Amino acid sequence: VKFKVMRKKKKVVPHRYVKDIKSLSKNECEEYEKCVKSVFEKCKFEELEVSWMEFKEALSKAQVVLPVQEIRNSGDWVTSEVCRISELKRKAWVRWMNDPGKVELKVEYLRLKALSKKNVTEAKEKWWREQAQELGERYE
Repeated sequence: VKFKVMRKKKKVVPHRYVKDIKSLSKNECEEYEKCVKSVFEKCKFEELEVSWMEFKEALSKAQVVLPVQEIRNSGDWVTSEVCRISELKRKAWVRWMNDPGKVELKVEYLRLKALSKKNVTEAKEKWWREQAQELGERYE
């Protein structure tokens, strides 16, 4: 059995969202409320399933007035170095699985696995330190 190097597909999120409801201005809240009310009043509540679908549609139509925040696929702590080492680790695993009898391939994979784990831990710690420092400066 030969293993192939597969690329992960980018995650596509079809909806919009607001990061923090408190960040909406009073006008934006009122506009959203008006939008929801107008579409909601058109709903006919006869069957539960149909009513639920109409309600969901009303909310999605009203979302157009909300400010949009970009959705990230990975954590803010992910650096190019972390991505590079993870990619090397993944390729080493594929090479090892295609020839499981070779000890050198296993050793290389395990070395890259440990290095990847170390880089991820360091990147996360660095990111959290930066976040804490930023918050500390903001509330001093």
